Amino acid sequence: MKIAAAALAEHPRVNAGWSDGAVVRSGRIDAVVNAPQAAILAVGRIADRVVAVDGAPAVRPTLVLTLSLDHRAIDGAIGARFLDTPASLVEEPAGLVS
Repeated sequence: MKIAAAALAEHPRVNAGWSDGAVVRSGRIDAVVNAPQAAILAVGRIADRVVAVDGAPAVRPTLVLTLSLDHRAIDGAIGARFLDTPASLVEEPAGLVS
């Protein structure tokens, strides 16, 4: 998965794994961190969901990214900054071709 690999490359100090949620019909995964990892990035499937657009409900394709952290090893703020990388790449995939 290019997005997960790009996020891990941008944050080399993060010891994390990633999981492909293609087999999960709900599109959401709550991954469990296994030692010696400190985090795991779970990538759900793209599915149409109702979201707010200009204050009105609209159906849009969405992707759920879930980052599970061992907070003894990684502060939540660092995890949030890490999650910004794959989220940005999903929103602007041209960033993958540099």
